[in-house]
Amino acid sequence: MDQPKKSSEASVSESLVQRIVTNDRDAERDMVERYHRGLVTMLFNRSRDRSLAEDIAQDTWLIVIQKVRDQQLRDPRRLATFIIQIGKNQLIMSYRAKNRYQHVSDDEILELADQTPSPEQQMTNQQLGQTLDDLLASMSTSRDPEILRRFYFIGDSKKELCDIFNLSEAHFDRVLFRARERFKKLWTGQNVNNLL
Repeated sequence: MDQPKKSSEASVSESLVQRIVTNDRDAERDMVERYHRGLVTMLFNRSRDRSLAEDIAQDTWLIVIQKVRDQQLRDPRRLATFIIQIGKNQLIMSYRAKNRYQHVSDDEILELADQTPSPEQQMTNQQLGQTLDDLLASMSTSRDPEILRRFYFIGDSKKELCDIFNLSEAHFDRVLFRARERFKKLWTGQNVNNLL
């Protein structure tokens, strides 16, 4: 049986931003709790240094909270993307600072810098993000988009999701597999329609 329909990621982000702008400290804590794992995972995947990833994440949160308070986030629905981009920028800056004190080749810094998308790539990413949001919203099973978002984009663990959705680990694997298959069909149909 399907779980009751939950708020979309975009509406959750928008609500968090609105609350933070009104100086709601609980909203700041909720934002960090919701997105911290995904941020640290991204930073660790790029740096392969757990301690550095945690340090950069802390710096990122200070910047994100201040920018959100100051209403510098143009699209509150893209809060997760905003957090990740600031995290990437902080990681690049940490490597540049490291270069002042020990030798890090220009090629290594350029390799990190190249991971920051160009304006064209950012626009493509926004369009892709909107397409993904639209496809997830169109899924007929209300639990599927929430599980896919939380597992792949936010980084919630299998155990956390099993607890939230009251599933055994084996049942979760089946639910996730079916959700991925349904999403693949929608994605394939979307790409075919774009080619027509």
